[in-house]
Amino acid sequence: MPENEKPNNIKMREHKLALINQKNLSITGLESVVSVNANMLVLKLSEEMLSVAGTELHITKLDVEQGIIEVEGIVDSIKYSTSQQKLSLLKRLFK
Repeated sequence: MPENEKPNNIKMREHKLALINQKNLSITGLESVVSVNANMLVLKLSEEMLSVAGTELHITKLDVEQGIIEVEGIVDSIKYSTSQQKLSLLKRLFK
């Protein structure tokens, strides 16, 4: 089975990440922006959530229809989590 297909033949949107000098982040395959502030972005990809932590983060380009986001700032970490873990993550963000 091709890696970009789910078992029920629904195609998943592939995603790509490019981080340049820890300051410019480009992501394709974006489905939605869940949360954003100067220190954390939480993004929904096809089957997982992506958390980007850093300082002075700001979105320079966002096109949800094309699935593209570009971010500038100091990126300290990038972490994937499954859809089941997203509720726990959101609870921690909004304490």
